Amino acid sequence: MLPKAEEMALHIRIPEWSKQSTLSVNDESVKEIIPGQYAVIQRKWSSGDVVTLNLDMRGRVIKLGKLPENIAITRGPIVLARDARLPGPVIDATMSPVADKDGYINLEPVGQNQKGIWMQFKAAFIPESYKESGSHPVSLMLCDYASAGNTCDEQSRFRVWFPQLLDPSRMGK
Repeated sequence: MLPKAEEMALHIRIPEWSKQSTLSVNDESVKEIIPGQYAVIQRKWSSGDVVTLNLDMRGRVIKLGKLPENIAITRGPIVLARDARLPGPVIDATMSPVADKDGYINLEPVGQNQKGIWMQFKAAFIPESYKESGSHPVSLMLCDYASAGNTCDEQSRFRVWFPQLLDPSRMGK
C-alpha cells in the first residue's frame, strides 16, 4: 500500500513461450508486449491500481531438432507427460499429436483427476502405426510432469518425450 501516489517504473517479464500475452493497468491495455522481454510501465502509481497479466496457456508441441525423433507437449510453462495410470493406448505406442501449422495442440482440461495427479488434459493424437490407413484421432490423456509416475509401484511408468516416426519425404526441408 502506497501512502501517496508515486512515479515509478514497473518491469514485468513476459515469458518467451507466451506468444499472445495481454497486460493492462486498471483495465487500460498496455501496448508493445514482446515475448522474452520485460514490459515496462512507467507511470504515477496509487494504492488500489490493478495490474492484470494474461499469459498464453495454449498447448504447444516442442520439437527436438529439425527432423524430430521426439516431441514433448507443454501448456504454458508446464511440461506434460503420459502416465501409465491414465487410460488410452499403451505408453510406448508411437503417437503423433493433432496440431495446427504453428505447433499448437488443443488441450481439454479433465475435471476428475486420478488420485495423485494435479492437472490432467485430453488431447487428440494419431496412432502412427495406423496413420497410412487414414485412421481417426484418438484421445490421449496427459498429466503435469510433477504428478507423473509418483506412485512408487508398477504404475510409476511415464513418458515426457514422445518418439516420432522419421518421415523420409521431409528430409532436407
